Amino acid sequence: MADVLSQNEIDSLLSEMSTGTVDVDDILQGKGMRRSDVGAYDFRRPNRISKNQVRTLQNVHENFAEIFGYYLVSKLQTIVSISVTSVDQLFYSEFILSISNPSCIYVFDLEGTDGTGIMEISPQLALSIVERLLGGNTETTRKPRTITPIEQAVMRGIIEHALADLQTAWRSIAELNFQYSRLETEADFVQIARFQLFQFKLHTVCARTWLL
Repeated sequence: MADVLSQNEIDSLLSEMSTGTVDVDDILQGKGMRRSDVGAYDFRRPNRISKNQVRTLQNVHENFAEIFGYYLVSKLQTIVSISVTSVDQLFYSEFILSISNPSCIYVFDLEGTDGTGIMEISPQLALSIVERLLGGNTETTRKPRTITPIEQAVMRGIIEHALADLQTAWRSIAELNFQYSRLETEADFVQIARFQLFQFKLHTVCARTWLL
């Protein structure tokens, strides 16, 4: 326990370093280190997952994109392309601010845990899926609007299948059970807190989809 500093020793060290009475180079030299060996660390933006974990998440969700893409091709009878654009860490507040209103924010639970997730889809994409399922033309550009109760009911079936495919993709890592919870159309009403960003193409409709 000799290597553990008391609170007074910590306060004294911080004070001396801030006033310049402690030579940082001497401390590093005593440990066989140089300034170039020391990296900056931003305590406001800690990296909570390693690069290997990010790579694992990338692989899992690429598998999900492939599985779900096959389902949509069969369901919609048209060309569908889903690809993982990036796997990022960011503050929940940053994510919420990035979402436009209205949106389609599907909240789901991780059964058996306190965990909660989000799958956010743009209204244009949701409306294009509904339009295609009902035999309409997905090439029409649509303005963002809140989806109607009937459209919500149609999309719920798609989202529940997406969660089942996501569960399948995660099976190589862990046995998880994703359960649909609710739809929110305004980001401010979603109260949960890594993100996977997907590029989603349905015929001529291209949109981003977030998975938290």
